[in-house]
Amino acid sequence: MEALIRFVRTWLLSAAASNTEKATYQTLVERVTTASSRHLRKLGVGGVEEGLGSVSKVKDWYSGGIISGFIDLPFALIFLGLVAYIGGELVAIPLAVWLITLGIVWLSSIRVKSLSEEASKDEQDRKAFLILLSQTIQGIKRQAVESRIFNQFKSLNNVRSQSKAKEEEQNAFAQECIQLAALATSVLLVITGSLWVLDGQLTTGGLAACSILSGRAVAPLSALVGIRIKLNSIHSANQAIEKLGDLSLSESASSELNFSDFETLEIKQATVERYGEFARADVTLNKGELVLLESEDRHTNSHLLSSIAGIDDLGAGECFINGEAVSIASVAQATAYCGVKGQLVSGTILDNLCGFDPERTQSANDYALRLGLTKEITRLPDGLETQIGHTSTSLLSMGNIKMLNIAAQLASGKPVIMLERPDASLDLNALGNLAKVLEEEVLAGRTILMVSYHAKLREIASRTITVENGSIAEDSTNQQEVIA
Repeated sequence: MEALIRFVRTWLLSAAASNTEKATYQTLVERVTTASSRHLRKLGVGGVEEGLGSVSKVKDWYSGGIISGFIDLPFALIFLGLVAYIGGELVAIPLAVWLITLGIVWLSSIRVKSLSEEASKDEQDRKAFLILLSQTIQGIKRQAVESRIFNQFKSLNNVRSQSKAKEEEQNAFAQECIQLAALATSVLLVITGSLWVLDGQLTTGGLAACSILSGRAVAPLSALVGIRIKLNSIHSANQAIEKLGDLSLSESASSELNFSDFETLEIKQATVERYGEFARADVTLNKGELVLLESEDRHTNSHLLSSIAGIDDLGAGECFINGEAVSIASVAQATAYCGVKGQLVSGTILDNLCGFDPERTQSANDYALRLGLTKEITRLPDGLETQIGHTSTSLLSMGNIKMLNIAAQLASGKPVIMLERPDASLDLNALGNLAKVLEEEVLAGRTILMVSYHAKLREIASRTITVENGSIAEDSTNQQEVIA
């Protein structure tokens, strides 16, 4: 019967742990995907990675590994009660030993918490550095700064190792205290009981019974005190999860807007801050036109473009869609953005092509065919089902990845497409296909705001908006009129 009860208990707790872990992952992923860029930037890539990776670390809490200490507590009380019944005041020995041990472990856990937080922060910095390193490895090789990067990583790794070692040292000290308490309980009880036997206050059989019963109480008491150590080990993991859980939803995620009747997008005095300087522009986009965004400093127009799309923060600006005032979050919801560097996420090529939305599959395949991607994808062994992120090598060139990203954004159905240097990494054939598709999209009523310096793409633009530190220039035809 006891075996059956323990089996059912373990099975139920394991099932609860699995379901809770799945629900926690789903909640955190939704928070990350719908959070604003400002909050994600504040948390950092290391914080996001640490939060998602910490879900499995707290599984002991959900699976009952910690609760089991409380489940066995009644048995410990029964055994101690029997010791008190047989040995009388002899029960004070295990009670005193374990109360002292609990106090020592509790005080040690306070120190462990602070060390755990420091170790977690150092680990986040280390992971963020490694992720950034993997994304910029080509630039590091070009600049020949491998030794400097290695020294920086070695310094981060050393700090992280030292903080982790201090945390483990404190946990080991608490664990040793529990083991010493178990040993001290038996030794002190036997010594004191032997003196009582010699004094005639206790029989030999009573001493043996008290020794056995106190020994049986040691395991539940050890598990009970050990709960504090386990809580220390998951303290930083819980904090990382809570930080992700506290991410506020962006306004675009909390409301769904209908843009089927989109006609115009207007942002008055769109302002961004870049390297301590402000840049402003009045952006007006009409249905069925391709507009270039330019600036004297090439990085400024790219930053403004990503800010309008919701990737970066727009400092100020009044936003209107079809003449109706809306928030910048609603503007971001109406736009699809493709950055200068193509990127793929873990999954299949089809997942990346349709944005993990099966309803876009047909449209995404159509854009892939028009952009010339289908020929490149069919050369792969598994075609559209080729897995991404399972090998260290890239199966597609940077140009093909960039075209795949553009196809995914075009298939999103958003009325406004924002492209940052779409010609980057493309060969002449791909560039010709892209220019043709963009012209077709404009004729079909799509609105495109683009940053590009390639003549073939610039010649299909209907007008240009130039941003220069608060001065705005707009060219409606082939001539530009500067408004100071």
